[in-house]
Amino acid sequence: MDDSGEELVYVGKTKNTSRFNGGHSAALKLHAPEYSNKQKKIYRSTVWFHNDEEYISLDWIQPEALAHELLDSIESHLIYQFQPSLNIEKKIKLTAKWEFYVHIQNFLEGGFLNDTFI
Repeated sequence: MDDSGEELVYVGKTKNTSRFNGGHSAALKLHAPEYSNKQKKIYRSTVWFHNDEEYISLDWIQPEALAHELLDSIESHLIYQFQPSLNIEKKIKLTAKWEFYVHIQNFLEGGFLNDTFI
C-alpha cells in the first residue's frame, strides 16, 4: 500500500487477452466485501530490457519461448516482492528463473509505485 492508500492486490501476465472474456477470477473476487468501498484500477504494463546501450522490448526477444520465460520471471519477482492478496502462487518462495532489477515507472495520475525498484 502506498501513501495514498492504493494497494496492489493482483499481479498476472497474459499474451492472450481473450482469456478475460466472461470475467477473470481475480477481478470477480474484487466484489468481495473487503473491497466494496475501494476504487478499482487495472494497470497494464510493457516490459523493456536495458543493456547499457539500448532498450529492447520483450516483444522483440527471440525465441518466443525465452520471452515467455523472462515474463514469468518478472511476474514471479513482482508477486514475491509485493505479496498481492489475490495471488496464490509464487508468494512463499521466489520462483524466478533469472534475477534482475525491475524499475517500475507509472506515468498515470497518482503515480502508484512510480520509480519503485525491486
